[in-house]
Amino acid sequence: MKRKAHGPVEHLPIDPSSPWWGEHRARYRYAQAYARDKQVLDIACGSGFGSIMLSEAKAKFVIGVDIEMEAFLAAYRHFSSPWLRFIRGNGTTLPFVDSIFDVVTSFETLEHIADYETFLCEVRRVTRNNGCLVLSTPNAFVTARYPRNPYHIYEFTPTELYNLLSKFYKSVNLYGQFLTPHYRIAPFIPGKECINTVLDRIRLFLWKVGNRLPFRVRDFLALALTGRHFYPTEADYYFDTNIDNAHVLLAFCHV
Repeated sequence: MKRKAHGPVEHLPIDPSSPWWGEHRARYRYAQAYARDKQVLDIACGSGFGSIMLSEAKAKFVIGVDIEMEAFLAAYRHFSSPWLRFIRGNGTTLPFVDSIFDVVTSFETLEHIADYETFLCEVRRVTRNNGCLVLSTPNAFVTARYPRNPYHIYEFTPTELYNLLSKFYKSVNLYGQFLTPHYRIAPFIPGKECINTVLDRIRLFLWKVGNRLPFRVRDFLALALTGRHFYPTEADYYFDTNIDNAHVLLAFCHV
């Protein structure tokens, strides 16, 4: 199931007040487990907040690559480390020699690329034997029920994604990204409206009222009343093999 749209640029800025901040950081938090003492490439690194997370996980070295000048400059200005570099580059023509990276990460990238097989061929080329790719992309089974994202060219079903990645990797494991049940109402996430009961409708109404308040106010009230932030953090997401109902698919691929 492929949903065509218009393409190219869609980045999350450095904005902890964004409802998607925790969701994006959760993927990098997952990848941190594979970064220690490794040479890591972060493709479509955007503003660089994920690249620095990988560096902080004691990676040997991290290179963040993004095609957009604005994203590259934001990353360069905000994050600095002796073991971190940012460069401007295209994922379909990576400026690296063969077999140089142990780990490659690329989150919410594949759906923006028309020639995705060339992209994956490049990723595989720069990955060492016994290396891995950690990749995420929307799940078309879920997102097809909602208005399409104008920045996306293709969105994949789990089967399509598995078959595509299996052309380049010996082992492919797919997981779904889920929000903890503590956040029953999260209207910014496809499938998390949850208005099945009268109580759910009340929760949704209160959420919409709270969402109109300044971020610091709504966050303070949420912490005081529930003990949790208004928007979920990276610690509020988890990954599970129940992929069909997940709005985002995460793939761990081993060479």
